[in-house]
Amino acid sequence: MLLAFTLTSFIVANYIFRLLTGRYVQHLEELYMNTHGHVSFSWEEATFIVYVEEAFNEEGVAYYIPLIQEAILNRKSREWKRLEIWNNEVLGSPETLAAAKLLYDWYEDNGYYLTAVVTCNSLQTEIVKNIFKSKAEVFTEISKARKWIEGV
Repeated sequence: MLLAFTLTSFIVANYIFRLLTGRYVQHLEELYMNTHGHVSFSWEEATFIVYVEEAFNEEGVAYYIPLIQEAILNRKSREWKRLEIWNNEVLGSPETLAAAKLLYDWYEDNGYYLTAVVTCNSLQTEIVKNIFKSKAEVFTEISKARKWIEGV
């Protein structure tokens, strides 16, 4: 499913893709057709819930980051929390991890105050804690993460 992109989102996606690969895409479909990895997200009051699935390539990261940023910039609350849920296949190359790290840094500059990340394995936990150097609390069970984030 091709998500709705604004011109600004496409420009950001192309910029990220250029940084990762040294190439530009001419059309959004070109980026989308080569995408690996999947992200879906929604708001539940002031909590941004992100579902991350599969292994990511550069096109996948470049495609989803501007969509996530746009959803956050258009939010109703000034301060917000994030619940991120990864499936067992979530991984990426060093380049995709570097781009995801930039997104985690961007979150900090854009009003989030609390994050819970649900991981499925120790490698994912290592990525969140040590590569992203995130302040997120890491959980292995969604129910515990939800309880923690709702209680704070």
